[in-house]
Amino acid sequence: MSPKIVSKTTFASDRTVQVRMKAITAGPNSWYAPWISGKYVDTANNALVVLHTTGLLELSVTQGGSTSSYTTQTSLNVYDWHTVKMAFVGDNLKVYVDDTLYLDRTDAKIGAIGASQIRLASWGPTHAHFDDAVIDDTDGKPDLVFMWLNDASTTNEMYYRVAWNVDGNDNVCGTCWSVVKWTPGKGWFSSSATIGPTSKGAGAAIADLNNNGHLELVFTYMNAPVWRQ
Repeated sequence: MSPKIVSKTTFASDRTVQVRMKAITAGPNSWYAPWISGKYVDTANNALVVLHTTGLLELSVTQGGSTSSYTTQTSLNVYDWHTVKMAFVGDNLKVYVDDTLYLDRTDAKIGAIGASQIRLASWGPTHAHFDDAVIDDTDGKPDLVFMWLNDASTTNEMYYRVAWNVDGNDNVCGTCWSVVKWTPGKGWFSSSATIGPTSKGAGAAIADLNNNGHLELVFTYMNAPVWRQ
């Protein structure tokens, strides 16, 4: 039985996986070494990288039980710390070690695996260490959030709309817009989405407040009731 760690989160198909790894002890076979599965569904559907004890760097892509293997010989020592990065885009996968590109392969199996988990494993009797795992499944294109305050003569309301995948010319495609939404009421305003009869300003900010990998929207406003002006 090989010890392994599998992420609870399923990440988008396009992602970059970066992990530091080294072998403490290795087994009798050269592939008894640390394994990094940048995509993992099960043993029949995964994309993994292993640095053999011989310095051979191997990329193995399995989809539906069919496997393609790609290798390149290196002078890397598996007993030293190395940073391995797997960059998935569509059917293409680039494998870097210590910021050097070693493998660049396009294979339909890579994209066909789709959204999946991540797995780190010490194969066979290997004792391996992993550290500083980083997974980025964003598309690298900036997004925009528009928020505005309707300062009506009666009740006021905040609205927002999201645009994503802004290109280098600051253009947004016609299908890259969310519908217009309004902020839900909370606390004293929970009976509706209104925020008061008179407002003097509002703002919005984006942050991952609870460190769960998802961004939250924070809305603020300045209420200016007539009796306090």
